[in-house]
Amino acid sequence: MMTTQPDDRKAAQRAANRRLGWILLSVVLMFFLGFFAKMKFLGG
Repeated sequence: MMTTQPDDRKAAQRAANRRLGWILLSVVLMFFLGFFAKMKFLGG
């Protein structure tokens, strides 16, 4: 018997998607910050 309700599963999936989104956003931001820092400090 399944103890998890469909709403609970949806909420858990939304939370997981949100967490994944923040992780991906932070990776992209770090990449661009590193790129701009390289341009500024190493001259391109």
